Amino acid sequence: MKTKMVLHSAVLAVSAAFLLTLTACDKRETPVETQADITEAASKGNENVADAKADALDTRIEGRNDVAEAVSDRSEDVASAAADAMSDNAEAAEDVDLAQAKAAYKVAIEACEARTGEARDSCKDGAKTTLDMAQAQADARRKAAEAQAESRKP
Repeated sequence: MKTKMVLHSAVLAVSAAFLLTLTACDKRETPVETQADITEAASKGNENVADAKADALDTRIEGRNDVAEAVSDRSEDVASAAADAMSDNAEAAEDVDLAQAKAAYKVAIEACEARTGEARDSCKDGAKTTLDMAQAQADARRKAAEAQAESRKP
């Protein structure tokens, strides 16, 4: 009998916790909470974009150095070095584009938290669609640049 009571109490406690969780899922954030979350997401996004831009700059410098080395060595591989640098730069540019898109997405998602129900879901769907489009565009730009780089190889 005591085991059944303990089990029944445990089931009730789990059920109550589950219901509280469900209720909290559709609770609108306060404007202050939303703004704090947006500010934090924007700050982290800016850091990620800055890191991606710094990496892209390093990639450009490395590519220029490789081309300069090929020129100074009077190498026949100057065109290949230049094409490789173009390809590397395309990848680095894509990384920057993706960092910017992801940062914007995270800010948009935080802004969606100010809404409830269907409006929140629709907002998040729109943010995801925008992210997906930005990723596809970044990928297409990279592929076009890489194809151009490949065409310049001897």
